[in-house]
Amino acid sequence: DQVYVPAKKGALQVEMLAATRRAGRIPYRVDPSLAALLAEIEGGRPVLVMQNLGLQALPVWHYAVVIGVDPGTDSLILRSGTERRRVVTAHDFLRSWRLAGHWGVVVLRPGELPADPIPPRLLEATALAEPLLSVRDRLHAYRVLVERWPSDTTARFGYALALHADGQLDRSLAMYRTIIADRPRHAAALNNLAEVLADQGCTAQAVTTASRALQVAHEDQPALIDPITATLHRLQGLPAGGAACAARSER
Repeated sequence: DQVYVPAKKGALQVEMLAATRRAGRIPYRVDPSLAALLAEIEGGRPVLVMQNLGLQALPVWHYAVVIGVDPGTDSLILRSGTERRRVVTAHDFLRSWRLAGHWGVVVLRPGELPADPIPPRLLEATALAEPLLSVRDRLHAYRVLVERWPSDTTARFGYALALHADGQLDRSLAMYRTIIADRPRHAAALNNLAEVLADQGCTAQAVTTASRALQVAHEDQPALIDPITATLHRLQGLPAGGAACAARSER
């Protein structure tokens, strides 16, 4: 019921991905190769695939879940429609998969890595799922990404945002400062750093940081001008922090 589209008499790929995210999971596209698919199976992750059981000119679209292999017969084992165990030859499966554009997805728990993770693809998948994840799951997902790719700015940014949402202000502050030390003109990180400073009561430092973020945005990141302007206006209406805050914010 979550994915079926009556007008299409089936489910669209976008609905399959959206339903996965609503369930608190991260859908990740696998590489279009049998080796990549089998690597996920070996790792205990079934793969949702789309098949074309017809012809290229007369397609018959079908979803199935690849759950295993039968090495003795060079076949794959599928959950297919109402069939709990459908065995198909690798040749027939690969033909049907190729005619459907090699679309295949594994469903990851937050913090779980696929067999051969590709950083940009996994980071994008995590970011798309993030709005529907709990704060705890977001923390876990991005913590694992930072541990795997400690110098990746996108992973750091997502982790800093999750730390802030969890109320871990000092750790969020430190992560944003790490990002800015490497990329001083990261306007979004500057803006978010200002938000953390404000939540610590360090309004004067927050306004200064947001002003710097806005200057950078005006120079070469125009898409961020409006949200950073909104941040700055909000911060300017807050009471200023004291000397103790200034000392803490410089740690």
